[in-house]
Amino acid sequence: MSLRKLPLSLVVLLGASSIAAQKERAPVDLPGTIPDPGAKVEMFESTSLDRFLRRARRFLERRDYAGAIEVLQSVVEGRTGEFADPEEEARKKKEEEEKAKAAAKAKRSGRPKKPELPKEELPIDEENPKYSVFSSDERIYRPVARLCHELLASMPPEGIGLYRVRYENQAEVALAEATAKGDLAALEAVYSNYFTTLSAARAMAAAVDLLMDSGRFRAALQTLDNLLEVYPEPARREAGLRDLELRVKAAICYQQLGESDLAKEHITQTGKLFPEASVRLMGELYTVKDLGASELFDDRAVAKVERRAPALALDLLRTDQLRALWEFRFTEMNPYKSQKSRQSGTRYYSSRVRKRVHGTQFPSHREQMPGTTVSFHEGAVTFLDHFRPVIHDPMSGRQLMALGEGELARMRQPSSDTVPRARIPAYDWFDTRVASDGARYFVIEGYNGSTSTSSFNALHQNTLVAYEERTGKQVWRWLSTDTANKKRSITFLATPTVHRNNLLLPFLDAGIYGILCLRAADGVEVYRTYLHSGGTDFARAPSPQVVVSSGVAYCLTNAGVLGAVDANTGQLSWSRRYERVHPQRGKATRRSTRRNSNMWGGYAFVATVGRFRGFAPGDLYVAGDHIILAPADGTVLLCLNSANGAVLWMHDAAQSSMHSVLPDKLTHVVGHNGSLLFVMVGNNHLMCIGLRNGVRYWLAAVPGTEGDWRGRGCVTRGYVLIPGRPGARQVHAIAAEAKGPPTFRTLALPEFSIGKGPLPGPANLFAHDAYLAVAYEGGIEFYSTADALSRIAAGAGNPTERARVLLHAGKLQDALQVLGAELERKDLDAAARSRFATRALSIAGELATRKAKAGNREAALAVLDQVAPKIDEPRLELRLHLLRLQVFRALNDPIGAEREQEFIETGGVKK
Repeated sequence: MSLRKLPLSLVVLLGASSIAAQKERAPVDLPGTIPDPGAKVEMFESTSLDRFLRRARRFLERRDYAGAIEVLQSVVEGRTGEFADPEEEARKKKEEEEKAKAAAKAKRSGRPKKPELPKEELPIDEENPKYSVFSSDERIYRPVARLCHELLASMPPEGIGLYRVRYENQAEVALAEATAKGDLAALEAVYSNYFTTLSAARAMAAAVDLLMDSGRFRAALQTLDNLLEVYPEPARREAGLRDLELRVKAAICYQQLGESDLAKEHITQTGKLFPEASVRLMGELYTVKDLGASELFDDRAVAKVERRAPALALDLLRTDQLRALWEFRFTEMNPYKSQKSRQSGTRYYSSRVRKRVHGTQFPSHREQMPGTTVSFHEGAVTFLDHFRPVIHDPMSGRQLMALGEGELARMRQPSSDTVPRARIPAYDWFDTRVASDGARYFVIEGYNGSTSTSSFNALHQNTLVAYEERTGKQVWRWLSTDTANKKRSITFLATPTVHRNNLLLPFLDAGIYGILCLRAADGVEVYRTYLHSGGTDFARAPSPQVVVSSGVAYCLTNAGVLGAVDANTGQLSWSRRYERVHPQRGKATRRSTRRNSNMWGGYAFVATVGRFRGFAPGDLYVAGDHIILAPADGTVLLCLNSANGAVLWMHDAAQSSMHSVLPDKLTHVVGHNGSLLFVMVGNNHLMCIGLRNGVRYWLAAVPGTEGDWRGRGCVTRGYVLIPGRPGARQVHAIAAEAKGPPTFRTLALPEFSIGKGPLPGPANLFAHDAYLAVAYEGGIEFYSTADALSRIAAGAGNPTERARVLLHAGKLQDALQVLGAELERKDLDAAARSRFATRALSIAGELATRKAKAGNREAALAVLDQVAPKIDEPRLELRLHLLRLQVFRALNDPIGAEREQEFIETGGVKK
């Protein structure tokens, strides 16, 4: 429910308790806001609850606090159906009279009655206070229960006293039970149901302690904000709570989240409010005014944590050459192949089912390809071969496991380019990842039905499958259309995010976007939180994975809304209808006022290929107190406060003709390293922005990137990687901490000598530890550096593994020494000796041949002589002399070759 619909007096009552928080957490003023283009976002604003709050306002104006309490408490507890509303009854009576008049008029005219269309079925009751939200600025929305809490807290002491008379005893009993169990959810229920009681304040204080003990500092800050900004100050004192302690806890939460500046600012303000006070922390007594200079708020403590983090083994800033490890070719190497269309770009579909159609567009089948992603889990690398997950060893490329049936690797190609298909890069970037909780793998299987389809099934039907990590067997599957188990028909929009023992997924349910929580062990549903409906012309918006930070789950729908939900309970904290155009520099276009784009009343619709108005679909980034938002349906790069959704800074992704500095529009976010944000501008430039201040540090042209879309790069702690132009087989690297114009290092990607030619086209880059994965449309290639592999070899647990890694690093002599040392062991069994000798002889032959081709006769023969004393098998002895023959031929020594040939033929070697 929007406060824009409420009388001014009610807004004034609300403002008294929330203005302070707005001033503190809204550093960016946004005058001149213009309407957003595109489809309208439908937030769950209840007109019915609006009437209840108007009744509460009238009671408050008459100082009838008993009536106001009754109405507001009924909304909090969801008991609005128990109250008769004269306005609602009068409205229904008028509607019935108008219908009767229309029916009588149609009967007199003799015209047949117009058939009614199927009634739209919503998955939720929009009038339910559980789902209803309100907004004071039409941007940030909060649960309507929060508004009721603020109205209750705004009452004078006599009103609050009356509230306590009615509900204090119930709240006290609930608090005692929650405290005895140590149940956080029960504590939250106390202050949610009985907000202005003394027990509610004590429950909030206890909840803050539990949240801090469990490391959920973001949720603790939100609870402290309720307690300090909304709950009445006199009541806090009466409940035995000290503002000093609460403010210090808030500063500690900021410090633990890495927000040192906010922590110091908070503790400085607290020192001004309590200049002579002291507080005891961890057994030590501190003066509040000197607390900011103590070791508890020392920036160096954070720096120590950073230094303890493991250094990346792959250093692309100090190497001149990459080492090729292995490649994998997909079973279907052209998943985005466009068939020759015999039809126009518009296709008509029939849909006579009682199901809402909320969009009639789907993205291009080849735009922004590939969508392949690579994931790393506990020494293994995972990716999808079409819809079949495969697990590989990152060093050797050996396939450890292939999950699911073999048919998952085969795909059915639609016969027409106008038919929606499951494999679309914009969606693949989010739902072809493999998630893991350490015991299970979680994968989304897309639609792989018939070659021709008359609906959007290819976009809407998918399945979430869990496989046991140890055996690869299926544990459970969650069908998107499982009517047998009475599960709603929903669409999974991205690979699940693992949070504790649960999975969090963005989903689409009859045109409504939200977050679904499932139990990881068995797929049992824990909760659903609905965020909004509408907001896009696409049949399915490309929502990124849910991001969890400090117990709060953030979900970007790419259909106009960013939502923040308690990851453990599913309770909505806030949601923001983000800016699609810049308030000062943007240019709005006319937007549709229809609830959906179904122009045929639910019986038929038109499907077209659409384009995203804003950024290429990318991940949502949460860095401490900052959220980086680059919406696919907007042209504003936003940085928001993760605590309440307030704007910290924004950049306009303008076209080059509209901007005096940028050569092109902002294309997509590459990533961040905690302090700097890297954004691609067009296809040729990389821009660096300060993550916390929004300052643009530099804009640099990337070498060799002329042309079209070339894929996505990546950001690590040490460097930024950008793919070269399509087909160039290059990557470009810069230092991640460069605040001045960077110097790009260009590294060539070695070609593999076995198999088909090099994989062409754009590529996505993934850097992890000692590995660089390059994903193309038709497969994946893995690379590393000699130094990184040497460090891995030094820590290898057995000589075989150490020698194998040294071989990948190109250090054949070192690998030969490792195997030679093993062959000198007296306790080595015959099988191991034969295996090591075979490997050593193979390495010696390759090394000797290289030296011979370089003209180094003595060194080439010395390598073979080094291995000869360790050979005691006839077959290996024969192979040794064959290698000597090969070396003489490489040296162009016919005499030596003839002598070696004669030695072999005359039986000098036992065969």
